[in-house]
Amino acid sequence: MITKEKKDRIKRVHKKAQSVLQVLRYQKLVQTSNDTLNTFFSRGNIYTQLMSESVTFISPDLRVTLDDQQLGITKDDILSVLLESGVLGPNFLNLK
Repeated sequence: MITKEKKDRIKRVHKKAQSVLQVLRYQKLVQTSNDTLNTFFSRGNIYTQLMSESVTFISPDLRVTLDDQQLGITKDDILSVLLESGVLGPNFLNLK
């Protein structure tokens, strides 16, 4: 039987992992949008204004509805971002 503390820890780690993955999806969406804008509208004034502004605020409440395959996110990307954020332990890759 799982204790209450263990259940709470699992919930906290799950919530952190979901927020980290949501930030990854958002960053990938912005990158994809910028690439699309660059392809079609690279010579306009609006384009130069949009590209001069950097996205510094990422809301965890903003949900990206595209799946990972549509955004071009691989399993290696997910693994690296979870390792960097501390959701997975540093010895995760050494486990059998």
